[in-house]
Amino acid sequence: MTLPIALQLHSIRDVLKIDLPGTLKRVAQIGYQGVEWAGFFDHKPQELRKMLDDLGLKSVGIHNGIDALQQCLPGVIETAKILGHDYVVVPWIGEDYRGVQGYTRLARELSGTGAKLKESGITLCYHNHDFEFLPQSDGRTGYDILIQESVKGCLSFEVDMGFVAVATDGSPDIFASKLAGRIPLLHLKDFKAPLSSKKMCELGAGAVDYRPTIAQAASWGCQWLIVEQDRGWLDNDPIASAAASHAAWKR
Repeated sequence: MTLPIALQLHSIRDVLKIDLPGTLKRVAQIGYQGVEWAGFFDHKPQELRKMLDDLGLKSVGIHNGIDALQQCLPGVIETAKILGHDYVVVPWIGEDYRGVQGYTRLARELSGTGAKLKESGITLCYHNHDFEFLPQSDGRTGYDILIQESVKGCLSFEVDMGFVAVATDGSPDIFASKLAGRIPLLHLKDFKAPLSSKKMCELGAGAVDYRPTIAQAASWGCQWLIVEQDRGWLDNDPIASAAASHAAWKR
């Protein structure tokens, strides 16, 4: 099974600020089948939905901070219904949600929020970086705690395979397979060697062994592959990097 591929729009945020309609058209021309939002750049969801429909692009999901989920959950749900996406993703946590107590609280709070989103047909996911894999005072990693203390069916995971590779200094598929059934979204991200430098680059231009992960992803229940490159673009051109990563994925 070949999974569809989307682009996390934070990757091209600078050009979206200048020309959002034209940039979305370029994303579609490159061959991406969907997009994942991280801000709307002063456009209303209704406008964005029309742009996507006209271009044949699917809204896969959106990155929402914890504050938005806690304070504006009805609005998050309404936006999802307008844009037509099935996934809401928590992309980052502050220091207050780290440590054994912090990760435990986070797992329980997100499970509660995920249960409410589930009633509207939306899946809540958590997007990792590398710090979640640091050992905590009880011997578990933060990610262990999130997995073990959350409610399966109420919290899923958007595994960032690049950051997993950085954290484990190895192939991300070894870790991701343990979460089979809870990874609807998989972020494709590459880093230059050594991985500890965290120097981002286009797929295939770095040291992350992403091919085995892609080959296994469908069997784990993954629904979408999503390219993300926050920085380190080719000639400082994020669109060129997005195109290069798509070309590498196709090979």
